[in-house]
Amino acid sequence: MLALAIAVALPAQIQFVDATESLGLSGISAARVVLVDLDGNTSPDAVIDRTRVFLNRPAGEGVRFVEVEAPNLPPVHDGDCLVFADVDNDGLRDAIITRHVTDKTDPVLPTAWCPGRGDGTFGDAIAIPAALPKTTACVAVGDVNEDGLLDLYLGNWYRKYGQGYEGYTNDLLIQQRAADGSVMFVRQPLAEDDFEFDEDRDAGGRPTYGAMIAHFFDDAHTGRVFPAILELNYGRRWNRFWTIAADASGASDWHDLAAVIGFDGDEIRHGRYPAWLKERAKTDPRFDRADELPFRSNGNTFDAAVGDVDNDGFFDVLVTEIAHGWAGESSDRTRILLRSPQSGELRASQRLSLDRLPGDPLVHNWNQGDLFGDFADFDL
Repeated sequence: MLALAIAVALPAQIQFVDATESLGLSGISAARVVLVDLDGNTSPDAVIDRTRVFLNRPAGEGVRFVEVEAPNLPPVHDGDCLVFADVDNDGLRDAIITRHVTDKTDPVLPTAWCPGRGDGTFGDAIAIPAALPKTTACVAVGDVNEDGLLDLYLGNWYRKYGQGYEGYTNDLLIQQRAADGSVMFVRQPLAEDDFEFDEDRDAGGRPTYGAMIAHFFDDAHTGRVFPAILELNYGRRWNRFWTIAADASGASDWHDLAAVIGFDGDEIRHGRYPAWLKERAKTDPRFDRADELPFRSNGNTFDAAVGDVDNDGFFDVLVTEIAHGWAGESSDRTRILLRSPQSGELRASQRLSLDRLPGDPLVHNWNQGDLFGDFADFDL
């Protein structure tokens, strides 16, 4: 594992230094790291590879991460997700674990939450029956109905990867309290529940790799700013932007605004593969592909970040994508979408382009893979 700290070199220049060893985190090989305050001292602790917990402790003039011997986090399989939030409103961060279940998963473990004890350890896992076994690939946590209780949005992947385009429907789990005051979740339907996969509208479940709950747009009838759910999809499929909107009668429901505001994908929808790939396919049948329909002419979206990039008082969005040269120009690339104050649309800014394409026009088969992205003020 590599931990980087910022050191100020010059007034207008910063640099990063390797602080892994001094922080007590050297010699660890891991792909997943979560920084979260588990003991309530306002300092970020570290959860590494979903099972190892390190508490942030003072050490001389700095800090050092000290491993918790037995955190009691549940076992994990490949693809399982672990996030932290105060589920039961007791002021302590709890662990939420989701399961990536395929026909080869054995044993099938339940999606669950583990009460935090405030010392880097957790109570035994409490199953969430409303979360049925699916290929869950991400989870977002937030209060979507503004009742003071945290809800869950589970993003699910393909039903059978490599054997079709069908994806599981995603799951919006609304937290309620049982008669005895304990935490329970109830699944709230979404529009995609009513549809099977089709190549025209792609109205059913899509393979979702990322999700976010954020306050973004105000409702035209009430003026309230409702939470939105950003659904980030893989397989060059359209993204979704779920928002709960009230009609004139006061009734409300979740609606997908992605196509209306420009969040579903960029404007190139023709799905054509590049000429060089088609030429190569004449001698190598592995590359013989029919051009894609619009539903497969978008991005492999993995992550998003929300912030006011241009300081106009409106939130903008960064979406990170894996783009392939062989997929052609309709394979969406990582971009910053600026919100129009007038229309509310999200429009890509060429001035803020994040492309890192090869300078040599003869290099065709490139990859630009951005799994994660965020906004940060490095120079304060």
